[in-house]
Amino acid sequence: MEERNYYDRLCDTISSLRKKANMTQEQLAAQLGISPQAVSKWESKHSCPDIGLLPQIAGIFDVTIDSLFGLPEKTVEIPDQPPIGIVQNLPWPDNGDFHVVVYQGHRLRRFFIGNERQNMMFRYNGPVQNVHCAVNLTCEKDIGGSATAGKDVTILGDVKAGSVTAGKDAVIHGGVGGNVHAGKDCQVGQNVGGKISAGKNVNVKGSVQKGVRAGGKVVFEQVSDQMQTAPVQPESGSAEKG
Repeated sequence: MEERNYYDRLCDTISSLRKKANMTQEQLAAQLGISPQAVSKWESKHSCPDIGLLPQIAGIFDVTIDSLFGLPEKTVEIPDQPPIGIVQNLPWPDNGDFHVVVYQGHRLRRFFIGNERQNMMFRYNGPVQNVHCAVNLTCEKDIGGSATAGKDVTILGDVKAGSVTAGKDAVIHGGVGGNVHAGKDCQVGQNVGGKISAGKNVNVKGSVQKGVRAGGKVVFEQVSDQMQTAPVQPESGSAEKG
């Protein structure tokens, strides 16, 4: 008798879930690869689904198999455990910033020799607040905080606020509302409303509203405020309008 009650609950639950999802018997049958008559027989309690269909039915309605039978969902309690992998005595505060580093064995590499960093790149696809990267850094979204890299930085969005610091080249596909510093060249794809400094050349494809300091050549489309250049060599330090 109890077994029959489980079958009845299953049939009632399928009918209730189907109606709640605004789904017809024909639509449910099509998703399960069966005839509409089979679904009709379930809901009229003349037959029950094959056990092999239960995972598929549960997936369609985003429920558990237990809940199809009217059983409460089981909860698994995970005992409290100490955190795994906490490293002490790192050279930065535990403030929630992202730090992308390289370990060689158990040793933290803070300095690289020759071209060791050449083939190392960290690509981040989330919202950027504070990311500090020891190797090349690519951010696929806008910058709202601080992004630093030991070598090249590529920002596929905008530098809306905060700052970007590159040990070598900085490439900003969007605009700059914050500050950008590049150890070597800096390229900006849109307008600059913040400040830019570069050890070598700066190329801006949009307008420049504030100061740009460069050790080499500055190329821009339009300037709407005073622009400063600090050339390393006088003959290469002139600002050019593109």
